[in-house]
Amino acid sequence: MLVLLAALATVAFAPSASMAAAACPRHHKAKGKSNRRACRVRVHGKRRPSAPAKKASVTGRSGSSTSSSPIANSFGKDMFGIATGGNLQNEDPASQSRDLDVDHNAGARWLRTDINWTQIQNGGPTSYDWGPIDNVVHGAQARGMQVLGTIVYTPSWARPPGTEPSYGPNPALYAAFAAVAVKHYAAMGVHAYEIWNEPNIQTFWTPAPNASAYAALLKAAYVAIKAADPSATVVTGGTSPAPSDGTNISPADFLSGIYAADGKGFFDAVGHHPYCAPAVPGDAQDWSPWYQMYGTQKSLRSVMSDNGDAGKKIWATEFGAATNGPSGAVSEAKQAEMITKGYQLWAGYSWAGPMFTYQGRDLGTDPSTRENFFGLMRNDFSPKPAYSAYQQLAASL
Repeated sequence: MLVLLAALATVAFAPSASMAAAACPRHHKAKGKSNRRACRVRVHGKRRPSAPAKKASVTGRSGSSTSSSPIANSFGKDMFGIATGGNLQNEDPASQSRDLDVDHNAGARWLRTDINWTQIQNGGPTSYDWGPIDNVVHGAQARGMQVLGTIVYTPSWARPPGTEPSYGPNPALYAAFAAVAVKHYAAMGVHAYEIWNEPNIQTFWTPAPNASAYAALLKAAYVAIKAADPSATVVTGGTSPAPSDGTNISPADFLSGIYAADGKGFFDAVGHHPYCAPAVPGDAQDWSPWYQMYGTQKSLRSVMSDNGDAGKKIWATEFGAATNGPSGAVSEAKQAEMITKGYQLWAGYSWAGPMFTYQGRDLGTDPSTRENFFGLMRNDFSPKPAYSAYQQLAASL
């Protein structure tokens, strides 16, 4: 998943006065052959002491405590997931098998992978090439991992000439594809789907993010997916931790916009990407995308509660930290600390679903971009400390 890096700076804990979005690199090629990486945030500011790891008891405006038990999360061990990015389906069979082994051996119970509309229907509206994605799904299921499929990217025939695959799709065309895709993958045992990736930022929704337009897509897709597979779980597109800056829209504001556009009732869970480096999960800082789930005056949980959806869960469809790059990286030891603290807290949140660590293995070795270094393993398949930390957590929590 390719990346916008939205820079969140804070001055005296007043983020609205100091947030600025940075430009992001081109993130996709027409046939889905490039890396698809999520948009991550760089955050700055003093870190306050964080809550104890196993006794998460922070209360947000929703009025409900996150938990007093380390296993308040109803998914139990099934809360452990890994997000693959967008290139796994294009790997050679040996590398793909080895990467899937890495994810399974870490203890992941879920694998998040693209259902790449552009790639599957690259040949036109009546053409379907399921093979590359099918290989990933079969490989995950053979290893006992459930699959969350992110239905994403608009093929050239379904968007205006000269636009990118990130172009916000026509809801009817997207829903028609979603219906066929869900019927295909439900027969293979897939029953969870995410509607787009980071639709709140321009990197992934062009020409510009629009909550009302996304809500129209969500509503059409939900109806089509439930008709194809009534047991399916539909998750809103995981939101990037970006500020509302006139172009990009913050996660809480974007979710408010979905509700304002009558999106309530057309999703089963809320997707979010709570990247928070260099902070540690649970740090009570308003700029932290983790804390913005429940602790800020306007949070994802408060928006859900205000709209009668307090009973629905937040799925963290990406989370992690880079260990190299020109800026914003953390040490490998700090990455392991963040993974450990993140899952310890996540286990104590009664309002949480699965959390997907991005990702199993580093994409590359070029230090000019941090996007190569989010893996639990290095590119050469040698484990970072975070890999064993993840394994221990998945075995013990």
